[in-house]
Amino acid sequence: MSKVEEKKMTKEPELEVSLGRSCFSKECLYFQNRSAQLHIEDVQVTCPLQFEHDSQISNEEGEGSEKVTCDFKGQIKDLDSHLKNSCPLKFVDCWYKSFGCDYNCHKQKLQKHLISKLKFHFDLIVTFLDSLKQTIQLYQV
Repeated sequence: MSKVEEKKMTKEPELEVSLGRSCFSKECLYFQNRSAQLHIEDVQVTCPLQFEHDSQISNEEGEGSEKVTCDFKGQIKDLDSHLKNSCPLKFVDCWYKSFGCDYNCHKQKLQKHLISKLKFHFDLIVTFLDSLKQTIQLYQV
């Protein structure tokens, strides 16, 4: 038996609670309640990343950085999609990460980075292409 299988077997059952849906564990104390689920899905929320960002900004006042904001106010059922796809406070990697740029920032600030580091990114690509060319030449001999 592999260590992964062993770990899965000895793992204690986890309780899954997600918008009133039931979990499948025998020890589960939660069950599906359609009425509660409908009410929970309609609850109006603001972006949790904005709350987190605001609390960090108040702790770091005076650093002079641009304020990035998210004005999402919507139903809890739409929150996951917002956080994955459109939240400007979501951190994203630089498009040139695979070439060696380790920069990550709020989604809203990525465009500024891409423009301000154009020569750096160009140099990364040239270095990558030189390396690729050398590798190809080694295999051709």
